[in-house]
Amino acid sequence: MNTQTEKWSAHRRPKKVYSVWNNKTDELVILDGTAEECIKAIGWASLASFYTHISRAKSGEIRKWHIESRVLDKEERDERNIKLSRCKMGNG
Repeated sequence: MNTQTEKWSAHRRPKKVYSVWNNKTDELVILDGTAEECIKAIGWASLASFYTHISRAKSGEIRKWHIESRVLDKEERDERNIKLSRCKMGNG
């Protein structure tokens, strides 16, 4: 990841999560992942390419991927951030 992405990630709580399917194989690639987690799972180069794919998939321009998003409520964000903090500290 580039330093700008790392900087943003360190200061932002995940508010949206994405589920991504490969339409050709019907394989679920990632369930409820942040944008950063999705680009790692899929192997895309940047957040910009991920957001471009979301836009193009919604418009029907790209048919390989099916991407759904949802907004996390406050409790889900807090729970997710606690889990992330524990993982970074090595507790979990």
